[in-house]
Amino acid sequence: VGLPTNEVYAGWNRDAAIVGLLIVTLCSATLFASILLRRELRRRMAAEEKLAVLATTDSLTGLSNRRHFDAVITREWLRAMREQTPVSLLIIDADWFKPYNDTHGHQSGDKVLQGIGSCIADRARRATDLGARYGGDEFVLLLPNIGGEAALEIAERIRKNVRGLHLPSEASPATVSIGVATMVPRMESDHRELIDAADKALYQAKANGRDCCDLIELVIEDVVQGPRLVA
Repeated sequence: VGLPTNEVYAGWNRDAAIVGLLIVTLCSATLFASILLRRELRRRMAAEEKLAVLATTDSLTGLSNRRHFDAVITREWLRAMREQTPVSLLIIDADWFKPYNDTHGHQSGDKVLQGIGSCIADRARRATDLGARYGGDEFVLLLPNIGGEAALEIAERIRKNVRGLHLPSEASPATVSIGVATMVPRMESDHRELIDAADKALYQAKANGRDCCDLIELVIEDVVQGPRLVA
């Protein structure tokens, strides 16, 4: 006499149900753990990105800080050296900032710096352009693969936009002096040469009465063309 089929498979069905339940539980736990891990990884990546931005950004103006600028200009200088393309640098200094800050207060001074930073950011339109606060009331704008004439035009637009900033009615218009330097890097040259040239152009602009731009072009043969003043 044979046993009914349901009795024959009863033990196997019970074991199969237990194994299936365990597998479903394990899969659910794995899926839940994966979701939690993915969420934590996203949170960590977001936190790291935020920290990276904070580490490279000037908190007052929103531009890059000095450390980030130093890293970027080194990288762009080496690339321009390989490709033999020009690199332009603008050094932008707020005119008579300390007297203005002492007269109208630090909050008004901060607004002026923020306004200048905004004018610089508006002209840094390419992904390779970099505007940075160099220190105090001094800013820089790095323009890879841009020659002297184009860089001088950008500097002049920044100067005019700064003059158009809305300041307290009793304050005189904000102005900046801008030194522009352009160079095609030669072998074994250093980006500090470009910074020094832009700094010299800045002091020349200040000597010419401030609220103006001055250009020094350094060609491959390292011949300096005379500074030019743009009224």
